[in-house]
Amino acid sequence: MKNVLAIDASLHFFDFLKNQLSLQQVTLEYADSAKNAYTKMASLDTDLIIIDVDVNFSAVIEFLKRKLNDPNAKNIPIITIGREDYRKKITPLIYYGVLKFFPKPAKFDKLFRVIGQFLGTNFEADTTNCILETHVTDETIFIEIAFGLNRAKIAMLRFKITQCIKECNIKHPKVLILLSNMELTFMDTTNIVYLFDNILEDFSISNKNITIVTDSEFVNELVKGRPEYSRIKVTNCLTSVIDEIMGQFAGMDHIETITEKLLIPNKTTAVAELDSRFSTDYDGSIMKISDNGGIVNIAIVDDDPIIQKILQVSFEKAGADTFVFSSGVSFLNSIPDHEYDIIILDIFIPDMNGFDILHNLQHRNYDASILIYSQATNKEYVIKALTMGAKNYLVKPQKPGLVVSTAFEMLIHNTNEL
Repeated sequence: MKNVLAIDASLHFFDFLKNQLSLQQVTLEYADSAKNAYTKMASLDTDLIIIDVDVNFSAVIEFLKRKLNDPNAKNIPIITIGREDYRKKITPLIYYGVLKFFPKPAKFDKLFRVIGQFLGTNFEADTTNCILETHVTDETIFIEIAFGLNRAKIAMLRFKITQCIKECNIKHPKVLILLSNMELTFMDTTNIVYLFDNILEDFSISNKNITIVTDSEFVNELVKGRPEYSRIKVTNCLTSVIDEIMGQFAGMDHIETITEKLLIPNKTTAVAELDSRFSTDYDGSIMKISDNGGIVNIAIVDDDPIIQKILQVSFEKAGADTFVFSSGVSFLNSIPDHEYDIIILDIFIPDMNGFDILHNLQHRNYDASILIYSQATNKEYVIKALTMGAKNYLVKPQKPGLVVSTAFEMLIHNTNEL
């Protein structure tokens, strides 16, 4: 059985993670601080470490330094989570074996996929199209589920509800569930029961305080046919439940009440730890490359397919996200939508040479560590590249490990001291 150690994680995050990993026969242990984590790690046969870096960053650094000097622990891979603005602080931690960073709230489908890769386990997530939104308005937890029932998101809902109740200090929680844009039949019985049971898992919620708004007659029949759900209310009219569950707004225009009081949260929680939006919920916008978890984002600009593949595999094994370009134009066109930490650049590229690319990057004031990797051995080329912003110059061919270590050393050197 594989063992994972979570350090400084919130209890909501930890409980959900533990629940999901147990389904894959993976044990998750907890260390309440980075200061105490080393002893915990040493007592376990740890295969992977997950650290929340928000809580005590200096303690995390001390733990990583101590781990690096332990020959039995130095190679244990590490995944970090934290606020988006921590990403630049995380980059130098590649020196200590940190391979991935997920900004909060983490996309759990990608997080589980990466965990599975490190543990050599294939984590199959439910890919059912499902939008699930949760927020709090006064004493009411409003849950909207559209398009389908995704079991991974429903499982998360249980912990999200507990988080909402605790952080918003709700004494007598009511739950309003809006099921929309989906056709439900007896084939969905298992998932509907799973939904109800996860909501009722929190003992402060009574089934008499749950209201479901749906056009599905099947849901109505299911609730009536099961004694444990018999007090749950089911209706097909949203306006009919407003005065009952939100009586303080009685007399207001129904549309105004729905939009201003019900659909808009008026209580907030702390920085989100659990978010039911997965990476598969693609809405057409540009996805951040950091969504893949890499703490370093590499652009490889080289038209040689063999060099491309060798470098891509080598950098990804080291925990980086890599993006390969066979032409200068395609690389430069990608810059407005991507933020690269390192650029591996060849001088000889068919559509435009490396110096043209360096000039373009200088004009943009683009902040990235640039490593020239080329067959050009002319001294003037080397000097010109270094004066145009390149941080280092390697002549092909080199061992892939040397290219990776050189690139990372450049990046660490250009990052502020920890």
